[in-house]
Amino acid sequence: MEANQFDFSQETLDRANRSLMESEHRGVPGVQEFRGEVAGPSDPVLYIGTHTHGDEPGSGAIVPALISGQVKVGRGRVIVGVNNLDAAREGKRFLKGGLNFNRLPADDMLAGAHANNASLDFQRMRALARAGLLEATHGLDLHTIPHSPVPGFKLHEKGDYNFANAIGIEDFIAEITNNQFDSENPAGPKTVAFGNYIGGLENNIPVAEIEGGGPETPAVRRTVAQGTLSVMAQLGMIDPSRYGLEPREIEQRLYTVTDWAWAPAGYTLARQFEPYARMQKGEPVMVDSTGAGRPDIVAPRDGHLIMPPPFGKPLAGPDDWWHSAPVEVSRQKVL
Repeated sequence: MEANQFDFSQETLDRANRSLMESEHRGVPGVQEFRGEVAGPSDPVLYIGTHTHGDEPGSGAIVPALISGQVKVGRGRVIVGVNNLDAAREGKRFLKGGLNFNRLPADDMLAGAHANNASLDFQRMRALARAGLLEATHGLDLHTIPHSPVPGFKLHEKGDYNFANAIGIEDFIAEITNNQFDSENPAGPKTVAFGNYIGGLENNIPVAEIEGGGPETPAVRRTVAQGTLSVMAQLGMIDPSRYGLEPREIEQRLYTVTDWAWAPAGYTLARQFEPYARMQKGEPVMVDSTGAGRPDIVAPRDGHLIMPPPFGKPLAGPDDWWHSAPVEVSRQKVL
């Protein structure tokens, strides 16, 4: 059955997401494992993170098909976790206290300086570790974007480009974001990382991210599900032909992130920017909306603006985004 034949209605999605949230795996709520007919120690283990932001129910678009058996894992294991469980239960974007689950420290989440961190996001990370997160050979971070109509696929830093190149979502452009900024630079992200949603695992395993677009519709949810199937097929976990996945060629755009930018509360975008908008060095990105006369925040170099904050609404708290070097375009064969 192809992804466009799945039921992406709100009722079906809500029922499946509730079932996932009520499930337990190894005593950890909000986690379910789907084991293939063959699941040996050398077979892939894919961790699928849904609801990194709790107001993105479509991030669980593949869950109804997994629960119903429409998608059957043939090889390896798929572990699906509701990352931001407390927020997802309430349909809110962030954890209590306003913590943004995908703005987590870039170093080791479960040891070192953070071993005794008692905040809600760290508590959840430790629970997910007990549920099998640390056994993953690959990660998949699923999102919808309430404020953006642009779907895309991104690959997190230190990912496997062979893995990336084989992922296609119909005729969508594969937008692969490769972080190259220096995290030791005092002006860079010493305490945040781009979508570092699984606690540093992107430092040693390929972690792909699919942004389904928005506002949420059945088509947006199909984007998420189709991309998930492509990942599973690339890893040899499902039979591609069973789900209508055939080799095809797509345009791939590689954005190498060179700079991290940050703005405090009370700034807003200088104008409406689309994700990956072309920028010129010195062009205003954020302007002070408080009347205090604070200086503009400008593009540090020619390139592109990666996933800007929502337009027209002053930041309630600090937020960040990324600038990339000029895009590199190529054609790639994908499933």
